[in-house]
Amino acid sequence: MPLPNTSIQTKKIEIDGILLSFMEKNETSANTIFFIHGNSGSSNTWINQLEDERLNIYRLIAIDLPAHGESSADEALRYGVTDLAAIMVKTINSLIGNNAYVLVGFSLGSNIVSEMLTHSIKPAGLVFIGSTIIGDDWNLSNIWMPDLDTSVLFAEAADDDVLKNFYSQIFNHNNLLAVNSQVADYQKVNPRFRTTLLQKAMDGNISNEFALLRQYKMPALFIFGMDDKIVKSFFLDEADIPKWKNTIYKLKEAGHFLHIDQPFEVNKLIVEYSNEVFKDAHA
Repeated sequence: MPLPNTSIQTKKIEIDGILLSFMEKNETSANTIFFIHGNSGSSNTWINQLEDERLNIYRLIAIDLPAHGESSADEALRYGVTDLAAIMVKTINSLIGNNAYVLVGFSLGSNIVSEMLTHSIKPAGLVFIGSTIIGDDWNLSNIWMPDLDTSVLFAEAADDDVLKNFYSQIFNHNNLLAVNSQVADYQKVNPRFRTTLLQKAMDGNISNEFALLRQYKMPALFIFGMDDKIVKSFFLDEADIPKWKNTIYKLKEAGHFLHIDQPFEVNKLIVEYSNEVFKDAHA
C-alpha cells in the first residue's frame, strides 16, 4: 500500500456546472473525513484540522461551498440549505467511491450536513461544530444569542472595519490572524449568496433537521464553545436527537469558531469519534 501523501493539495471538481475547490490530504487513505464550512467562510477555516498529525490516518477533504473561497458562483442561485446539500451529496459521491466517510459541518455547514440525510447517503458518522440545526421547538428565530447583531451574515456586503469589529467579538484570545482570515473569506463570497440564503430559509427551504437525525439514528458528535456569542450553546441539551455518548460537548475558552479557538480539544474528540464509527463501519 502506498504511503499517504501528507501534504495539503488544492483540487477542483465540476458539479452541476459549478467548479468547486477543495483541499485534500492523505489521498490514499480509505477512511475519509469531509469538512464543510459555514456562512461566508472557506476551506481555510479547517487548516488546524488538516495540519493535525493525529488526523493523518484519515483522508481529509475540506470543500469550498459554491460562491465561497476558490469555488465558482452558481448562476442558478442554488444557495438554500437544501440546494447546497444536494450539491454536496453529488460532490461527495464523486470523490468517495465505496469508502467509509464521516461528515463534519460547522455552523451553516451543520445544516447542510443534516439536509444531506434526505438523500441516499450512508455516512459512518456525523460531527456538528457550533451547530445551527433546527427542528421541533427550535427554529431560525430562537437559536441565536440575543446581544450580537448578526445582520452582516445575511447582507450583500460589508466593509472591512465593520467585519473586523464583528469577528473580533466572536473569536477568543484576541486572534487577529483568525479575524483577518475570516474577513478575507467574507469578502470573497459572491454577494448574492447571503441574501439568497436568507430569503430561501424564510421561504421554507429548510427541513425539520432534528427529524432527519432521528431517522438516521447514528449518534452524532456535537461540540459547542461555552463562550459562543452567535448561537445558544445549550439549545440542543434536551433535544430529542441521537447524541454520541448521550452528550453535548462544550469547550471552555471557545466561542462559535471553536475549531479555531480550541483545535487540540476539538480534534481529539473528532479522532475518538471517528475511530469508533469507522471501526463499526468495517465490522
